[in-house]
Amino acid sequence: MTHEKMAGLEFVTDELPFLKRDVFRDEKEYRLIARSQSLESNEVRYIDIDLSLIDTIVFSPLAPSPLVQTLIRTLKAMPGAAQLNYHHSHLMNNQRWRDMLEEKAKIAHPSL
Repeated sequence: MTHEKMAGLEFVTDELPFLKRDVFRDEKEYRLIARSQSLESNEVRYIDIDLSLIDTIVFSPLAPSPLVQTLIRTLKAMPGAAQLNYHHSHLMNNQRWRDMLEEKAKIAHPSL
């Protein structure tokens, strides 16, 4: 997604941080977001993944830093996971995107 393409679109601002920006189109990444109404708070879903297929694990910008740091320590302690790259996204703090969103909000809601 480019800034130019955003200019003429209607969108829900809560979804914007999770759109893949056009400059990253060649990364060919996979994103995994899981939600379930059926899981109890203490239940876990396991997915077997060959760790050699993973280069980087990126944590949501909505995740609190202390949680991300705990998850990174836990993951690095797992066999074969210490060599992976871990990154806590700060996309929601990206000033260029924030400026564009503020401008869109003023157009959509002039009273703001």
